[in-house]
Amino acid sequence: MPKGAQTQSQATVGDWLAPVGFLAGWTFWVLPTGWALLNGIHPVEAILASGSADGGGPHAKLAWFVAGLIPIATAYPGLPRALPRLSPHQRLAFYGLYAGLAVVSLPLLSHDMLSFMAEARLVDHYQLNPMLTPIDRVPGWRHDPWLRQAGWVHQPNPYGPCWFWWMALVGTIAPPFWPQFLVMKAANLLAVAVTARFLARRWGRAAAISFGCHPLVGIELLANGQNDAWMVALMVVGYDQYLRKRYARFGMAWSLAVGIKFVPLVLLPILIMALRTEAAATTLGVGILVLAAAYAPFWRGAEVLAVPLANQGLFLRSLDFVIQGVFSHFWIHRRAENRSWSVDLGTLGFLAIGWHRARMWLRTADPRWLGDTFLALALIGLSWFQYWYLIWALPFYLISPGHRARRMVLWLAWCELARGWAWAVPLTMTNREIVQVAWIWMTLLASLAWPLDWRSSISARVSRGAGSKK
Repeated sequence: MPKGAQTQSQATVGDWLAPVGFLAGWTFWVLPTGWALLNGIHPVEAILASGSADGGGPHAKLAWFVAGLIPIATAYPGLPRALPRLSPHQRLAFYGLYAGLAVVSLPLLSHDMLSFMAEARLVDHYQLNPMLTPIDRVPGWRHDPWLRQAGWVHQPNPYGPCWFWWMALVGTIAPPFWPQFLVMKAANLLAVAVTARFLARRWGRAAAISFGCHPLVGIELLANGQNDAWMVALMVVGYDQYLRKRYARFGMAWSLAVGIKFVPLVLLPILIMALRTEAAATTLGVGILVLAAAYAPFWRGAEVLAVPLANQGLFLRSLDFVIQGVFSHFWIHRRAENRSWSVDLGTLGFLAIGWHRARMWLRTADPRWLGDTFLALALIGLSWFQYWYLIWALPFYLISPGHRARRMVLWLAWCELARGWAWAVPLTMTNREIVQVAWIWMTLLASLAWPLDWRSSISARVSRGAGSKK
């Protein structure tokens, strides 16, 4: 019997519930796009209205978000089991529908794509250095419809040079809005597919499905079009080459990821520590050459490096700033009162966890420890950050040796949906932060107390009981 036919014969009605429910949820989340088009609302206006109390009304936003939340969150845990039971053509139809729904949806929980379009115009049309020039330095920028829509206009966005290479290309090949929108969404879709492909090749189809269908991935990388997609893909590709001991390719992929956002630098010291001197030199040498070539068109001296590091109000924030926010949420001190000692406490915690995980990595040579390493380091800071940034670690703790990290995949689905709910209703910023922080810490504590794998634990108890009777 052909392989596809055998797979199809194993599918049951129950196996169809998860894929159909998942797609039904995404259908609800595409409704705002159709609503805006049918009512003659410009997509930019619909995007800008997403964070305000009007723009369709808070109750309408909450209704469509909850309508998608229930089937997606219910169906997601069953997808790794259900999808492999479908035939190849049925799986292809599912992936095609999911990709189409996620890509055509307007980013109604984020305005960042408008900032990306402004960066593309800054580089291509005005021929300015985006790593040094804020948008408000452009004469008459308020009269340019694609510059004035940017979310950040008073300081350069602290991204790497590879990202601005991509923005220059986007500005050259596609004008705003819809052509640029579709080009950037298609690129993100390709990045997610590449990440899932490498996860499947090394750790199995379940890991690829858990990543590609995760609500964090669908909402932030596909629907909202965030620029983390290729950074994550290059990290996974580079890590695959690292495990194959192809250190030149690892250095190239990892440096390209750093050239988009600087996040991969967090894990790089741990990876380098496990290498011999020659391999470490190869990795760093290739990485430095790639980054030097990427920086060359934008280089204007050390200021190019200093601007992102000094720009703590956007993407890159100092560790003490993060720790201040964590303690301010627990009402221990106001932010201004804990600036002197929070950096010391945060640094000690960061080094302690990082050193412990690095020792386990060096002692066992098990690469899966990096999943827990990344997760542990991320949780220190991301309780104050937008915690969808845990998407950076998602492919790595999917391969964690413990059930606890994999259970975080399911919990983060709910956390992301709760974050969206907090933004879909007219709460103050303080109340939004309270909702988000309370939710993530409650679910983290619950995940520690909850059985790690209830099906396995029940099966083990049944087996022990049967053995004792014998």
